[in-house]
Amino acid sequence: MSINYSKMQVKSLFQPSLLDMSLDVADFVFEKMEPKDLLTTRKVCRGFRTAVDHFGVRFDTIIFKLYDNCIKMILDEECIRYLDAHSGGATVAHREQKIVLESGNFVEIALNDLKMALKNVSSLNIFNKTEERDDMMVTSFLGYLESEKCIYVKQIHFEVFSFGGRLNCGGFSLDPGACTQRFRSPRW
Repeated sequence: MSINYSKMQVKSLFQPSLLDMSLDVADFVFEKMEPKDLLTTRKVCRGFRTAVDHFGVRFDTIIFKLYDNCIKMILDEECIRYLDAHSGGATVAHREQKIVLESGNFVEIALNDLKMALKNVSSLNIFNKTEERDDMMVTSFLGYLESEKCIYVKQIHFEVFSFGGRLNCGGFSLDPGACTQRFRSPRW
């Protein structure tokens, strides 16, 4: 009796994955998921990240609030809080769940999540609730906006920001003396 080991090894090398699934099936599964669950799924592995990015996560409104010790991002009425962890790293809280991330800064983590959520959104509302209107968190946030080549939103609303001059972000330029608090993109 002989055993063919070559066939056994080949089978174990080619395990099916999400990427082997038909895109129609993956899109159908993603359609049934809530946007928050899509963002969570995206953080599981590179395969899920690629699939969710291909599908896209859609929100009507994103509210981004900067506080002295935390950031709140509200995605269609779902609030996510980003806090500095006492032991270092960051804490991300949603409803009654808290996730402690040992590495990373809560500002960077919030900005990365915002970057993902901004791909398909109608309205972005940004509130500066910090004591120091031009502190490091606000500077990091404005630097992030200026680094983006294009922000695909119909409307951006800034509240209680002092730009100290012109803000160039997302393919357009904001001059505080020339516009009101609301800015509507001419592309829409």
